[in-house]
Amino acid sequence: MKISKSSLLMIMAVLALSAASLLLVSCAKKASAPAKIGIILPLSGVHSTFGLAQKRGYEMAIEELKQESSPLPMAIEFLMKDDEGDEHKAAEVARKLITDDKVCALIGSYSSGCTFSAIEIANYHRKPILIPSAASDLCTQKGFPWVFRINAPSSVYAETVTECLATEGKIKSVAILAESSLFGSSTMKSLEEYSARKGFQIRLSASYDPRDTSMMELLLAQVKKKNPDALVMVSYLDDAVFLMKKSRDMGINPRIFMGTGAGFTIDEFIRSAGPSSNLVCTVVQWSPDLAGEKSRAYVKLFREKYGGALPNFHSVEAYVAAKVLVGAFRRAHTADSEKIRESLLATNEETVYSKVKFESFDGYTNQNRHRMLVEQIQGSRFVLVWPDKLKQGSLIIPPGPSSVKPPGKQAPSERELEPLFKGAQDRR
Repeated sequence: MKISKSSLLMIMAVLALSAASLLLVSCAKKASAPAKIGIILPLSGVHSTFGLAQKRGYEMAIEELKQESSPLPMAIEFLMKDDEGDEHKAAEVARKLITDDKVCALIGSYSSGCTFSAIEIANYHRKPILIPSAASDLCTQKGFPWVFRINAPSSVYAETVTECLATEGKIKSVAILAESSLFGSSTMKSLEEYSARKGFQIRLSASYDPRDTSMMELLLAQVKKKNPDALVMVSYLDDAVFLMKKSRDMGINPRIFMGTGAGFTIDEFIRSAGPSSNLVCTVVQWSPDLAGEKSRAYVKLFREKYGGALPNFHSVEAYVAAKVLVGAFRRAHTADSEKIRESLLATNEETVYSKVKFESFDGYTNQNRHRMLVEQIQGSRFVLVWPDKLKQGSLIIPPGPSSVKPPGKQAPSERELEPLFKGAQDRR
């Protein structure tokens, strides 16, 4: 059987990560058998770009834990499993990790749909599971006592979007387009609620099948007709690229294009969308522009390890999730799942990501209170532009319709928009 180059590279990557994880055993006290922690992520499939970012974060955490002088109560083995970005596969992987591999705790996955499938299995089997990235409110609104989440939920995405738009001062109306997944539906609902609170006129709110480009194009035609001040999009990578390219081609020109994380937050979006990505804003859970000592140190180590590449928040979330779970394991002094859960409940830790403390509030259970930020793509770079007290550059608003070509024409090039980029800081 012939193996493609891409498949071979993926196999090598998984094997390399498995080898790295096993090295953590050497820094622990001797034990009859290592404690096992399962990690679920999309190493293949539609969300593999995000899975790669998570994988890098887990790699860094495992390497650092291996080098720590303080011994663990027993050896830890990390078992990395691919859910292929498929909800049914995620449930199957979680079940096998628990029943066959006998893990004492889990981390995962990436998308809300896959994560929800996994947490239902973990909660049923009474195994603590730490969510690093999935945003749907439902993940921590079902009252599951074995589920913990580090990242902010979709309601905070919506709150951050509307706060930023309100700060700009000239936004009176919005249109919302959201892909038809658990993440999309949850975030769209929150966006509608928070937009109404801010007094924004919602000129359009619609969901779409990300596989149906004709549907997306028809919705964009409605957006153009409604002419909102801001177009807010809840999209993963491929649909984010399509929506922005098609918006530019159709001459859609709101004052602000705003993404809600996911596909808008990674370098691949800039590479794939090209000039159409210019001046697009997105909410983020963390930014390399943050000036804190822990953030600077993490960015430095990441760039040294990965050839100068900047980390995105998906990598940081995975890194912190692994460190937090091992910290709980260390405090519990056992691989007993109930004791690890109790230790997670007591977590109160300052990390490169934020303070991590799991609380139950406003209908959430074991949810970390985490604030979000806004970045804008300026000159093919992500720049932290909100909130004001943390920003490293100013939010740039295009001067008007002349900044985008008429329908049918190519989107403006970086040279055409270059005057808008003056003063933007180059964080690279």
